[in-house]
Amino acid sequence: MEFIFSILTHRLSIGLRVIIDGNFKLTDEIWKILKDNENISEIVFILRKVDKFDEKGIKAWTEEVKKIADKGYTLTLIECPRPLLTPILKDKRSHKVLRSFVVTYYCSNCNEEFPQLINTNSMSLSFTAYSKPSCPVCNKRLNIDMTEDEIERIASLLPIKDTYSDKRKYPRFDATVYKLKAKVIRKKDNEEAFFDLINFSEVGICIVGKRFFEPGDSIRIEVVYKGKRVNVDGTVVWHSMEKNLECFHGVLLTSKDIFYLLIKE
Repeated sequence: MEFIFSILTHRLSIGLRVIIDGNFKLTDEIWKILKDNENISEIVFILRKVDKFDEKGIKAWTEEVKKIADKGYTLTLIECPRPLLTPILKDKRSHKVLRSFVVTYYCSNCNEEFPQLINTNSMSLSFTAYSKPSCPVCNKRLNIDMTEDEIERIASLLPIKDTYSDKRKYPRFDATVYKLKAKVIRKKDNEEAFFDLINFSEVGICIVGKRFFEPGDSIRIEVVYKGKRVNVDGTVVWHSMEKNLECFHGVLLTSKDIFYLLIKE
């Protein structure tokens, strides 16, 4: 079980690299950080690295998060698996902000499920204007495993306005199910590296790999999917180094070619 902490002004971010079971507990270090930093008012849980969970784990997770909510902290959930989200939605007492969550699309033809990352500032686009993704196996349209009631409750948690609202107007889709490699060439020195494609939107992508590129670097990206190849120019806008030396990069793209390659209109 691993917790990664970061404090920025009033916000404590907690990255979880864990299996959530009946023994799940928030570490004593979290409570010590909160005691030593009275200016903290918001706690951000980054849940992308949660490996798996069971029913007892969901109950333990809910009880631990409730302890924080009961102390008056704002809870922000990023890339939250839906089973961990549902019990928290039912607690109307705490102040919650939902940035992104994972839903399951399913293919009735292949009987397969595919997780998709949804950005909450784009809820109306994600569930209405945008077509659902296609099955990567049979190319049939996928159905979404979510009820209208659940969508309404999630929409009630959307932040009205924050610093990053304009940058979140495009929904992001989980690309890990595609298992795609992105070939990246940095233009200033033609250095070449390969990255895994993590998620994508109409305007950008997130990639991860062992190579480190600086924000501001101009790059050329090549992606091949189902025999089709696209080359797109882009600019690295952020990076995040993990403890295992993997480096995540957010890339703003100059065209929608990768989006159209993976999501059919």
